Amino acid sequence: MNNKKNLYAVLALVLVAAALMGVYWLTKPKTQAGAKTVTVTVFDAAGSNVFNQELNTNAETLGDLLESENLAGFQTSTYGRFIVSVTGIEADSAAQQWWHISIDGAEAAVGCDELPVTDGAVYTLTLKTGY
Repeated sequence: MNNKKNLYAVLALVLVAAALMGVYWLTKPKTQAGAKTVTVTVFDAAGSNVFNQELNTNAETLGDLLESENLAGFQTSTYGRFIVSVTGIEADSAAQQWWHISIDGAEAAVGCDELPVTDGAVYTLTLKTGY
């Protein structure tokens, strides 16, 4: 009897996981092919604006844009790439520093490799301290 309950629990968990993946794929941000003009702004840990430039790009994700313009350094994990440096400024993991991304003033809900580049958008990267 316990084996049947365990089997039903596992099947229910698989169905929930499949449903969540389906929702993710249906609602994930869509990339935009072709030429775009965007603005990239960078703030250091002190809050100083160290980079503010309008860029023309064919990149479809922010990660690809930052890489193609040599603006960022990345580290790869099982969850994908994450930003470790921007414009030569390294995030110090010992000080719990990390790069925060916002688009047109709104906090990014996904990482740089899933964040679509859209024409006219302003991407702001700010070095934050504290997890």
